[in-house]
Amino acid sequence: MHPHNRAHGAAHILAVAAAENRVWTVPSIPGHVQHSSDLFAPCPQESTLPRALTAFVWSRSAVRRRARRGFRNQVATGSPWLHLLQIDPDLLEVARPVDPLTGKPKARTEEEIDPTGTLLFVEHGLDGGLLAPRVVEAARAAFDSPITVALSHRDAATAPIRAAYEALGVETVDRGPAADASGSAEPRELLRLYHLMKNFAHVAANTAREELFYATSLERPIAVVGPSPDGRPPAATADELVAMTDDELGRGDMLEPQELNDLFEWSARRG
Repeated sequence: MHPHNRAHGAAHILAVAAAENRVWTVPSIPGHVQHSSDLFAPCPQESTLPRALTAFVWSRSAVRRRARRGFRNQVATGSPWLHLLQIDPDLLEVARPVDPLTGKPKARTEEEIDPTGTLLFVEHGLDGGLLAPRVVEAARAAFDSPITVALSHRDAATAPIRAAYEALGVETVDRGPAADASGSAEPRELLRLYHLMKNFAHVAANTAREELFYATSLERPIAVVGPSPDGRPPAATADELVAMTDDELGRGDMLEPQELNDLFEWSARRG
């Protein structure tokens, strides 16, 4: 299976959506699953992909962009994120007691928490932690609420970046590894991100990125706040991102479970 298919939990989500039940061993996918938005820049590894390899992309918009770049063999499936929102997320986690009537895990009993505060995604670039004061100030101007910065796994392991936010009195959270851990029951990145975002009332970022699409799909207000790491204006405003969310995530391109099984050639393997 292509290495990209083991990123962010995308293949795991698609397998659960297709099976409509818990799946731990993800069947091989005969192609490449789009793992992040290509709206503003193509995947950095795209040039290494064989032209004949089928690409399973989020939306017809992504199909058109790839076609302009010379790729012809692609199918829109709807984004793994939207498939995650349609399934019971508990099916992606360690098994809990099963309801004998439904065969599915019993619902969580803990109370829902009212979302508060702002979750901020920062691309630091070469500026590293030096960017922190300006981005935090801009986020506070956009949403007058406590800020938590969601750091990439690499940035969270970089002491000067963490220290820059600690000096500002801002909490940070490690998003964890993007790659799926083989043989592990740890929640995949998209599931971790889903649970994280549900706790916050607003979401902001200093670049236009897919997390803002995800937040919009959860009906969270978003903001694109400066400065970006290269000093250039954002590629899109918050209003533009909100307007593009359904198209970019592929809401109109979502495949049904049987269609996913047939597309990925899983039907015969499951009998």
